[in-house]
Amino acid sequence: MLTSLVAAGISFAAALLALFAFRVLDGRRTRASLADTSEPAAVFLFSGRHLGDASALATDLLDAAPRGRDVWARLTAFFSTEGVALPSDPDAVMDGEPLRLITSDMSRDITIERLGENVRVTVKNRDDDPQLVEIETLAWQATQNELATLRTATDSLPYLVWRQNSDGRIVWANRAYFAAIDDVDRSDTPQTWPPRAIFDAESLARMAATGVPGRLALYLSDLPTPQWYECTARPLADGHLFSAINVNDAVSAESHRQAFTQTLAKTFSHLTAGLAVFDRSRRLVLFNPALTDLTALSAEFLAARPTLFTFLDRLRDKQMIPEPKDYIGWRGQMAELEAAAEHGTYSEIWSLPGGRTFRVTGRPHPDGAVAFVFEDISAEMSLTRRFRTELELGQSVIDSFDEAIAVFARDGSLILSNRTYDRLWCPAGGAGLVTEHMTVKEASRFWMAGSRPTPVWGEIRDFVLNSRDRAGWDEVIELADGIEMLCRVQPLAGGATLVGFSTEATDRLGEQIDLIRA
Repeated sequence: MLTSLVAAGISFAAALLALFAFRVLDGRRTRASLADTSEPAAVFLFSGRHLGDASALATDLLDAAPRGRDVWARLTAFFSTEGVALPSDPDAVMDGEPLRLITSDMSRDITIERLGENVRVTVKNRDDDPQLVEIETLAWQATQNELATLRTATDSLPYLVWRQNSDGRIVWANRAYFAAIDDVDRSDTPQTWPPRAIFDAESLARMAATGVPGRLALYLSDLPTPQWYECTARPLADGHLFSAINVNDAVSAESHRQAFTQTLAKTFSHLTAGLAVFDRSRRLVLFNPALTDLTALSAEFLAARPTLFTFLDRLRDKQMIPEPKDYIGWRGQMAELEAAAEHGTYSEIWSLPGGRTFRVTGRPHPDGAVAFVFEDISAEMSLTRRFRTELELGQSVIDSFDEAIAVFARDGSLILSNRTYDRLWCPAGGAGLVTEHMTVKEASRFWMAGSRPTPVWGEIRDFVLNSRDRAGWDEVIELADGIEMLCRVQPLAGGATLVGFSTEATDRLGEQIDLIRA
């Protein structure tokens, strides 16, 4: 029994030892198949699309390959620039004779072979001269240093940069572009080569053909609104280099400004006054429909954003501006107009050749802009002229009266007097009492100075300033020279009061006043 157990134990130990030796030999064989080569080579070992192992030279080569999550796609992109097309997937490599490829410049051999469940990719130089190999190694190291610098620079850029060949296929992209791909597609599907195009191909082709930058929208998976990018294209030997800068904030600001401008335009569209706003470069940026009605300028002309002087020139052609004596003087006047508007001091009345009258006001706006307001005050001026004519007519009528008349407002101010009154009571013997804003209290001083004492003057003051119990009355007063006059006090509409002075013989009032003043 004991002998049987010992024999079984020895057999088990021998089996374990044999299994361990097989594992060691198999591991050495696998490692040898990966890295043991008599010549310098870059060796990759793939398990499916997963990179299981890589030699030191393979790691250096991989650092030079385009960025991405999928190593096989990165190698495919790297060797595509050298005219080599790798299989689309490692699983496409079959057992049997290895696949041998040569780069377009005949400098490298690429061998792809299946080792069971793994696929080995071997890349080595075709030149066997050790001296040339050493020189190429130094050149390779210098290229790697420069490549690392360039890669660090491009990957540090905050905007997207990528290169497309003449067929429109992406052959290189920086880190920001791959990050944008991830933002567009949040799925876990590994990226393949070439990277997917995230911008509209037709728009990019149009930019490449014309060289004119443009804005393109990019729809991200987790945002409801698009992100806007300013894209530019630069021609290369084989294709174009594109760059895209996120201008979403600028687009949003422009949208808000446009909406605000539209709101202002809708608000100003109801105004009867014409509005013209010129920016700091003196180009028309805003106008309302009333401006076209007042100035007879077409909406097409105004929408073309004319300059201020072009705008004024067109107004002159339309005879919508006061006709100047000479053009040079007019240009100087318009330059003064602009300067005055910048300081908010420009306000003039334009009497147009056709009989219309405009009030033009210039006001400064933020950021160096200037706004002009055009108001048609023809009706107002006509009313003013008619009112002035009526006043002059009324003044002429009362000036023809022999009775000295003065009219006081509710607050006691003198608002009207005739020539006879001014000759009788004005100290200088002339007109101008109304323009001097004389009140009933000041007038009563002249009355007292030119007459004998009487309580009438105080009663007149009380009557003018009292709005109740107003009934007309009259009283005889005596001037300082002894001439008796009839003082008549009569209430008028609106709280005004008429005070009249006449003699018993009114037809001789003029001569008597002259005698008094003589």
